[in-house]
Parts: sequence; C-alpha cells; structure tokens
Amino acid sequence: MNEILLIIAQIFFILFLINSSKQLIPNKFTIKNFSYFDNISLNIIIFINILLLLSLLAFNINIIFYSILFVLIICNLNKIKNRSFFSLNFEIINISFFLLIFIFTLDLATKIKMGWDAEFFWYLKTLNFYQNNNISNLNNLIVADYPHLGSLIWSLFWKYPFNYSEYFGRITYLVIFFSSIYSFYSSIKTDFYLKIILILLTTTIIYNYELFSGLQEIMVFSIILIIVKFSYLLINSKNLTNQKKLVLFILLATNAVCWIKNEALIFAGIFIFSLLFVSELNIKVKKYLIFGTLIILLVRSGYLLINDISFESSEFAKTFDSNTFDLINFFDDLKITLFYYIVYFIQMPIMIIGLLVFLYILFYEKKSYSFKKFMIIFLIINFSFTIFAFLFNFEDVEWQIRTGMKRFMFESAAFYMLPLLHILNSRFKINDKRNKI
Repeated sequence: MNEILLIIAQIFFILFLINSSKQLIPNKFTIKNFSYFDNISLNIIIFINILLLLSLLAFNINIIFYSILFVLIICNLNKIKNRSFFSLNFEIINISFFLLIFIFTLDLATKIKMGWDAEFFWYLKTLNFYQNNNISNLNNLIVADYPHLGSLIWSLFWKYPFNYSEYFGRITYLVIFFSSIYSFYSSIKTDFYLKIILILLTTTIIYNYELFSGLQEIMVFSIILIIVKFSYLLINSKNLTNQKKLVLFILLATNAVCWIKNEALIFAGIFIFSLLFVSELNIKVKKYLIFGTLIILLVRSGYLLINDISFESSEFAKTFDSNTFDLINFFDDLKITLFYYIVYFIQMPIMIIGLLVFLYILFYEKKSYSFKKFMIIFLIINFSFTIFAFLFNFEDVEWQIRTGMKRFMFESAAFYMLPLLHILNSRFKINDKRNKI
C-alpha cells in the first residue's frame, strides 16, 4: 500500500514539475487556444531542454534539481500567493490520463527487468548522474558517443523526491509517452468516448514492457510524435506568427531528441527536410527550419569534438573498407536487410496502419497534393536511411539487424501516424473554436 501511495505521489510530482515549466515561456512565445495536452507536450520539451542545458554546464544532479526547483518556485510566486498553483483540473479526459499512467506504472513495478542495452549501456549512464557525477565522467564509460539526456531524466526522478527505486525514474517515460498520445488526438473534434477509444487502441498496439525497461527508443518515439503533432498544426496554420512559434517548438523538440539517441537527429532531419516541400509554408518559416536544424547539428557535433568523442559503437570503418568490400557479400547483405525490414514492418501495426491510410489518401483524395508530396519524399528517404544504416554500418549485418533493427524502425514509427491525423481531421475537423491556430 505504501508503494502505491508513493507511485501516485511520484506521478503528481512529475506532472507538477513539468507543468510548472510553462511559466518559463514568455507570453509572446505561447500559442493561444493550444489544447491542454499540447501545452503539456510543450512543457515537456521546455523542461528537458532546461535539463540538457544544465547538464552541459557540468552541474551534478543535485544542483540541477535544486536549480530547477528554485527557478520554478520564483517564476510561480504569483500563483502560489493566489493558491492557483496547486489547482487541479478534474475533467474526465485528464483523469483518464492520470489513471492510464498509474495503471501502466504498476506494470513497471511488478516486472522491474531491464533490456539488454538498458542494463549494459543506459543504466550505467543513469548511475553516473544518480551518484552525483556530472557529464564529464561519461567519457569514462563505454559507448561515450551514446547521448545522455534520457538517462539524466531517469536518474533525476529516481532520486527525487523519494529516492525509492530506479523504476520511479522510468515513470517519466510513461508520462511523456501518454502526453504525446493524448496531444496527438487532442485537437480532433469528436466526443470524449471516441478519443478514449483511439487512445486505448493506440496504446494497446504500441505498448510493450520492454520499451519501458530503460531503453531509449520509447523516448524518441514520444518526442517524435510531439514533433508530428506540432508539424501538422504548422502545416494547417494560416497565421505566420503562430507558424514561427511552432517552428521554434519543433526545433526545441528536435534538439531534445538528438540528445537521447544519435540517429534521432537524422530521423527528425529527414522529416524537417520533407517539410520544406510543403507549399503552404511561408518561405521565412522554411528558412527558420533550415537554420535551426543546422544550429542543432553544429551544437551536437561541437560537443562531440570538444570532448574528443568518437563513434566507438559504430563499425562503419570496417564495413566500408575498400580492402574488404565484396560485391557478392554486399548483395547478400542487402537481401537480408530488405527481408528483415519487411518482417519487422509487418510486426509493427502502427506502421502498417499509417501506410495503408496514406495509400488511401494518395489514391482517393483528390486534393492534398502538397501533403502527398511531403509524405512520399519522407517515406522514401526514411526507408533508404534505415536500409543503408544497417547495410553499411556493421560487419555482421544479420546479427545487428536481428538485435537492433526493429527498435531502430520503431523510433520513426511515430511519423507514420501523420496520415492518420490527416484523415481524422478531414473526417471530424479540428475544433475551430478551441484549437484554431
């Protein structure tokens, strides 16, 4: 019973800390009539970018936590005085959000088993922060090229506020996951029951304990789904000012995700590149997207160069060595790669549904030419990147594919949900009164 009470308190604390981050956003950067869950998603992006910045300043986890807590309290002083700081929203949809997080947290509590990568790579990074070491000590660990942000989040909420069990840190992954799902469906103009059905179906299709066992793919998926939602709002926004704000949010999310897994920057970059072909977007907006993405790439690359971090987890040099390259082996590896891609694609219903919905849009919707072009470009480049990432990056291609390709593909699966949002919007329409941007 005590543990259940602690779990409830932990969920409230995570939501409290994340939601308080909205006070750090100047009003001129906010979008009126954003849905409640869109705001939560934005708060998450702001919060983890703040965590990232403080970690790059080489603060340990104690300083990071108390710095954030102090700043949030100062920024929320007026709300604290008016007692609105502790006000709760008891709408049914919000209660369902909390209940789903709580129910799936019980699954974490009963299993407490880490994935292989989590146990040997990510958990060590988490322990690094949990034991009050800062970012500089990560160079002493294996796979120093693996980003640290997901482990930092894990360690922060493991240690604070109760310092009870490591899985308390992974509850944050559930919060971010469900926030992204609720945000995705929040703007659809339909009743509560259909939204809940869609949320439950999506969760049932996606959820697997292994994804929350300390692996970072679920974090990448969730943040990419937030990028998808903000991008869809961007495409459909007629207001240039709001377009610029949404671009900023997308870039902040892109920055966050590239510090969770290296390939996530490529996935997000492919998506942003495809957005440049959307004719509805203002040319200034496209320039901001290009410029912002380049800055993110430079910052990430600069960090690796300054800290003399090489991609030790990659075997690209071995597999692309002209002295060992064999054309017959290349085609054998290509057949293996394509075979497993099809197998794993079939095993991910969210990708199948997304592709089928897009094919329907492609052949049966007479308009949406810009959206169709955008999706075709994205699907082709994303598929090519996935194939060549495994074909040229490892000496034992089949072994690496069998151990990592499905999780790799899952990271970009959120992009396949965009056609679903498009078709739902065309059937139910985005709520013009509350969500018009």
